[in-house]
Amino acid sequence: MLDPDIQTLVHMGDLIGAIGLYQQRHGGSTLVARKAIDQARRELSQDTTPGSPIPQPPAQSASLTIINDSELDAALRSGQKIAAIKRYRELHGIGLKEAKDAVEAMLAGQPVEHPAPIASEPTAQLQPELDRLIRAGQKIMAIKHHRTITNFGLKESKDAVEARMAELEEQPVSGLQPELDRLIRADQKIMAIKHYRTITNVGLKEAKDAVEARMLELG
Repeated sequence: MLDPDIQTLVHMGDLIGAIGLYQQRHGGSTLVARKAIDQARRELSQDTTPGSPIPQPPAQSASLTIINDSELDAALRSGQKIAAIKRYRELHGIGLKEAKDAVEAMLAGQPVEHPAPIASEPTAQLQPELDRLIRAGQKIMAIKHHRTITNFGLKESKDAVEARMAELEEQPVSGLQPELDRLIRADQKIMAIKHYRTITNVGLKEAKDAVEARMLELG
């Protein structure tokens, strides 16, 4: 029988996380851990009929706990334990075991002392500096800035910064393109590079590479 925390990860479909936790607690090779998790997944699929939800604890007592988050409240009231654990972790930035214990206590109608919630992302303080650091190629500083403003963990901030990096790659910088294209067409490469650096705050090499790439696009 696997530990409850590992079983929860299997229920959630996080097999990589389950394998990693298994190795931390039981040792052994990745192959041994994978076999154990695969066996747990097979047992889970045998215990539930196709299309049926994973059995959840009854939620009759969940209403005894006051919840200020509609998504978590809905998961508790409908007995969706896994969804409730995931949401509780998002709200409070705590580990799997702590979130599982808290959710199970809430479902049982027991009093729970909630940890302080993670600060929501204050866009006014976060976004301008975050975007500037990303455009300047300072990913580490961007992650530090994100953590400082949001109080997120390292992984959560890293994921958020990388997601924003992907967004910015697809978004033209306001005020950049028309003047950049005009300077390139006027054969003013140096001025185009300066303009690019002024708008994006990136380094000389990054600006030069971007301008030369745009020159190729324009032909």
